[in-house]
Amino acid sequence: MNIGNKLRGLRTSHDFTPHDMAQRIGVSESTYRRYEQGKAKIDIKVIERIAEIFGIEYNDLLGEDNNTILQTKNENAIAISQNFAEMHNGYSQKFIEQLEARITDLKEEIELLKEVINKIGK
Repeated sequence: MNIGNKLRGLRTSHDFTPHDMAQRIGVSESTYRRYEQGKAKIDIKVIERIAEIFGIEYNDLLGEDNNTILQTKNENAIAISQNFAEMHNGYSQKFIEQLEARITDLKEEIELLKEVINKIGK
């Protein structure tokens, strides 16, 4: 079962409307509806808020979507790296160093998430 179906099932079992859920997690109703329809990627912080609302662990929401989240984070890190390479000539050295540090942080976060997901999967 994908995360959208899980969200819909949890929401309806608690008699919440999409509007209720959107308000509780701080997104627009249309964004929340797109989460349920599988048309929008859900940030991990939003997943954590949803899990807290329903009193469950966030990994209970993820299931088969764990790899999708990791893939999205990897794609974001690659895109940042590519943009950096294209634009770096116009930035000061200090700003370049800050961007490189951020990229390193993102890569480390991805590795940590992979470890967490691997532990959850065992």
